[in-house]
Formats: sequence, structure tokens, C-alpha cells
Amino acid sequence: MLTSQKLETFIFYLGVLGIFFLPFSISLTQSFIYLSSSILILYLIYKKKIIIDSESKTIFLSTLIFYIWIYISNIINAQYSLVSIKDFFLIFFGVWSYYFVQSEYKEKLLKILTIIFLIFLIVGIVSSFLPFRLPNLLYHLQNGFFFNTKYRAQHLLFRFPLENGNFLGSQFPLGIYIPVGFTGTHLSFGSMMSLISFFYFYRILKAVSIKHMIIFVLISSIIIFSHARSAIFGLTISFVYIFYINLKSKKKLIIFVFLLMFVAFSLYVASLVLPENLLRIFPFYKKHSDYQRTFLWYLSFEVFVKHFIVGVGTLNFSSNIFQEILNTVQEKPLLWYPLYQTEIMHAHNDFVYFLASAGVIGIILFLNIFYQKLKILHHNINFLDKNHYTTKDLFLVFLFSPIYLLFAGMFQCFFLDDYTMQLYWLLYGISLGILKIKKTHNKE
Repeated sequence: MLTSQKLETFIFYLGVLGIFFLPFSISLTQSFIYLSSSILILYLIYKKKIIIDSESKTIFLSTLIFYIWIYISNIINAQYSLVSIKDFFLIFFGVWSYYFVQSEYKEKLLKILTIIFLIFLIVGIVSSFLPFRLPNLLYHLQNGFFFNTKYRAQHLLFRFPLENGNFLGSQFPLGIYIPVGFTGTHLSFGSMMSLISFFYFYRILKAVSIKHMIIFVLISSIIIFSHARSAIFGLTISFVYIFYINLKSKKKLIIFVFLLMFVAFSLYVASLVLPENLLRIFPFYKKHSDYQRTFLWYLSFEVFVKHFIVGVGTLNFSSNIFQEILNTVQEKPLLWYPLYQTEIMHAHNDFVYFLASAGVIGIILFLNIFYQKLKILHHNINFLDKNHYTTKDLFLVFLFSPIYLLFAGMFQCFFLDDYTMQLYWLLYGISLGILKIKKTHNKE
């Protein structure tokens, strides 16, 4: 007979399978965790088991309402595809981790995730020195190191100054490449590594450990190699805030401000004196496509002005931007080439994208999600114990991850990136669950 205990065990390990595939396959990760979390939710509804506290419920409900509006906006704009709300189901990842981190499986779940963090690190290190993308490994083993539009090479950052230093006899040199890991783009991989870095940054902040310092430096190097500048921006803001609230004196704050100024000045000097081949390693090197974001934000705002209330719908974003490009080119024909080169699948800014696609109602609901999350962080900042750094306590750092998502989303649409959001919801759900445990113990 299938008991409740056996069913929960089955649901847990089904989700763990999905977690195991996090560094390797988005399809397998989502298949297992979607299935596991869906069974869990149906089980909880059947048992009439209420597990979510009022604060966490506000988070999940505000996100649910936002995605419902996205679908309503699409219906109003005559777009009925369910693809537009697939991201909603990523919330289930948060519900799953929120539940099991409060169960008897808590220690197993946290240990598994710390192992997965290290697997991500290994994947990142390997990927940083390979000219090919890891998902194409089998193809290259069978066909050699030949690349085309389907099987693309990774971008070379720095060539090692070695005589005849080519990769396994191919035309590609030994050196440092922009790592993609097993993801679709370097931006997604850099974002996932950025989320993982929270854990090790917080561990070092609690008490300096050589082992964790080395891991953090390696992860930071991979993030830099990934050239995920939007992720680095969000990470910097998050780390500054985390560091700030952990300071215990004004003297340390002053030292910290001077340290930031020194780092900024050092980066500026480095940009002036480093040779170009070394400068390319760092993500601050100007790219030829940087102008495209400015064009895209301007065009998106034009779309928003014409569809102020409900937006054009997420499925109509590209077509409306293209129409704005045609209108602009008619008025300013010299802009046809740079506008033609602009990527118009999304706005490279979460705020601007939902402003155009979901209107003023959508953007209010979108900002409300972050308001609720930051309110929870502010109200419960005292539960971030400054004197302990058990694994459980360290995972509380992901209460700060909405800050990362908010600021990183200013230059990239991470809300549309399944790689980022599936890991984000898993970790954020865990932090909410641990917060509930600590608050319960505090009341007792």
C-alpha cells in the first residue's frame, strides 16, 4: 500500500533527479521537477495540508497574478498560445524546495545542492578552455572539430602564447574561451554561476576559509570569462548590500567605501594600460553591439506609448518592434543597417520588456513581486544570524537574490531565461523555507 511517507519519498527523489541534471540539461531538469512539484501540489491539495506561511504565500500569489495578467494580455491581443505562461510553472520549483527544506529530507537536499554547485564549477572550468560547446561533445567526437551555424564554436578570449599551441591538432588555439557550459548562451551560464556565488560569498563573509575562498575565486573567474555583464552588475549591487548589512561599525563602512573606490580606480587604470589581447578577457571591453540596447529600449517605449494599458502581449513583442523599425527607417533611412542588426526577440531589460508587452498594469504587477520580496528581506533581516554559518544558515543568503534579479534584469531579460529562473526559484524557495523554520523556533 502506498503510504503518505512513501509518496513523499518518491516525490522528493523525483525532484532530486531534476536537480542532478541542472548543470547538464534544461529539458530533463524541468521534466523531473515539473512532474515532482505537480504531484506534490496535488498531494497537498488532496490532504488539505497548508504548508505556506502568510509572507511566502504573498510571494507566490503575487507572481501567479502577474503571470495570469500576462496571459490575459495575450488573449486581449488575440494570442492564445500556452507558451506565454510556461514560465509560471517555474514557481512550482520554489514550492517544491520550500516544502522539502522543512521536511526530514532537509539535510539531504542542502547537501545535494552544495554538490551540484561544485559540479557547476567543474563544468565552468572545463568549458573555459574548450573551443567547442559541451552539449556538442558527441558530435565533435564523431566528426572532428568542425563548426557551422548549428554546431558553433565558443568565442576565444585569450590565446596562450605557445608555439603550435592548437587544440588537439585543430585550427583552434589553446586559450581561454567564453564558457557556455551545457546552457544555450554564455549569459545564461554566467547568470547561474552568479546565483551560486552568493553561497560562497556569504560563507567567506561569515568566516574566512581558504577552501571556500578558492572556490569563490574560481567561480568569480568563470563569471568574468562568461562576459555576462548584466549578471555582474546585479551581483555587484547584491554583494555591496550584503556586505553593508553585515558591517558592525562605521569604521568598517568607511574602509569598505574606500576599497570600492580603489577597485574602481584600478579597473580604470587597467583599461588604459593593459594590451588589447588581455583586456578582452574582462567583460568591460566595449562590444560592437552595445548600441543595440539603446535602440531597442527606445523602440519598446514607442510600443508602450501606443499600447499603454495592456501592452501588445509577449507573443507580439517582436512584430511590433519590427513595425517600429520600419517606421523609424522611413523617417531616418541612414539608420536602416544598425536597426536591421538589432536583436528584437526581447528588450534586453525585464522592466522595458514587460512595459511594452504587458502595459502599465503588467509593470505594476511585475514591480509588486520585487516589492513583496524586498519587504520580506527587510522585515526579517535579523534572522540572518551573523554568528553562525551552518549550511542551513548560509542558504538564507538567497533571500537577497531578488536584488540580483532586479538589477541584472536592467540589461538582460532574465525573467525569460529558464536557466536562470529555475535555479533562482529552487534557491529562493529554500531560503523562504529556512526562514520559516527559524521564525518558528524563535517563537518557541
